[in-house]
Amino acid sequence: MTIKTKKRVLFSISKKSEIPAAFKFSQAIKKYFDNVETCVVYVKDVSKYEIFQNNISGYSMTNAATMVMNEYKEIEDNFYEEIKEKSKSYFDKVYSITGESMEVITEEMKAYDLLVVVRDEGNLTSSLTDIIRSHYKPLIIINENGTDFKFDKILMLNDGGYKVNKSVFSYFNIFGESKVDVLRVNVEDRDRLTERFGEICNLIHKNGDEVEIISEYIPKYDIVIMGGLNYPAFFERFTGQTGLKIIETSNKPIFIG
Repeated sequence: MTIKTKKRVLFSISKKSEIPAAFKFSQAIKKYFDNVETCVVYVKDVSKYEIFQNNISGYSMTNAATMVMNEYKEIEDNFYEEIKEKSKSYFDKVYSITGESMEVITEEMKAYDLLVVVRDEGNLTSSLTDIIRSHYKPLIIINENGTDFKFDKILMLNDGGYKVNKSVFSYFNIFGESKVDVLRVNVEDRDRLTERFGEICNLIHKNGDEVEIISEYIPKYDIVIMGGLNYPAFFERFTGQTGLKIIETSNKPIFIG
C-alpha cells in the first residue's frame, strides 16, 4: 500500500520587507496544491554579532559595545515575535534558530521538500548567492514585490544541460506533472524531455539574443524553471552569464531543482 505524506515547504525570512510576498506565496501554494505544509524559519544569525564581540586589537567589549549588541538582539527578538504573530493565518509553523544562516538552512532542509527565499530588487546578496550555489533541495526564489502568485503557466528555460533537466523532474515530483512550455534558445542538443514526458512538454525553439528572448517570454508565465548558477555570482556577473541576469531581473518566481 502506498502512503502519501505531506509535502513540506520551508520559507526563510530575514527582514520585514519579505513578509508580504512570503504570505501571498504560501497562500498560492495551499490554493493550488493539496497536502502541503508551509513553515517559516527566522535565523538569528550569530555572524551579525561578530562586530560586537571584540574591540580593535582584540580587547574585550566595552560597555557601549555590549549595549549595542544587546539592543540588536532585542530588535531581533521583537522582529521574530512580529513575524510569528502575523504568520498565524498563513503558515503551519513559525520558529527561530540561532546560528550561522547557511548552516541552519542546510540542516533544516533535511526535513523539508522545498525551500522558498525572498529576494529584493537589484543584485543578489551574498547570502542568497550561497544558497543558490550550495542548496541540495529544490529552491524557489520569489521577488519581494510579487503579489499575484499562480501556478497555471509554467516556463522551463532549457539550455540542454543536466541541471535544468534535474530541475523539471524535481518540479514534477513536488507539484505533480503538468503542461510546461520549454524554451530552447540557440540549443542544438537532442531533446530528451518529450521522450520522457510526451506532449505535456511544449517545445519552443528560438535563435538570437538569449537574454532578450528569455526576457520577452518570462512575463507571460507564472513560474520559471531553470538550472541555477554555474559559477560564483561575481564570475557570472563579470562574464555576463544568462542565469544570473534572469534571477536578478525576473519578477516571476524562479524554481531551481
